[in-house]
Amino acid sequence: MLAGAIVSMGLGVPGAQAAQPVPLHNRLVPATVRTDTPVINDGEVSDIAVIGNRVFLAGTFTRVRNSNSTTWVAQRYIAAYNMSTGLLDMTFRPTFDRIVSEIEAAPDGQSLYAVGLFNRVSGVARRKVVKLNL
Repeated sequence: MLAGAIVSMGLGVPGAQAAQPVPLHNRLVPATVRTDTPVINDGEVSDIAVIGNRVFLAGTFTRVRNSNSTTWVAQRYIAAYNMSTGLLDMTFRPTFDRIVSEIEAAPDGQSLYAVGLFNRVSGVARRKVVKLNL
């Protein structure tokens, strides 16, 4: 019975192969590496999400700075920057009491989901999962 099911699915037919996806790019990295993105020196970035022209970073870091500056900005566990300019988005400043491990853009394109070890976000109880309106 199982052999009949395999043959009917095309798995037992010689020469039958699934179509391979075609990549939407032709190289792994840009020809010129960007040097204008924010700098993080205390911790790691564990996840990245992009919504429109904004890049969101999540991780164990507690401070960031623009690449063209020596001034550190206290921004724990999550930050954003403008994809075109590479500058920190200072309008995105949620505060988390513990690390953010993963982020995901919401389907509406206007919010961001974050998960991690946190219990409070911007002073409000939000245990482990939060939806941030942008």
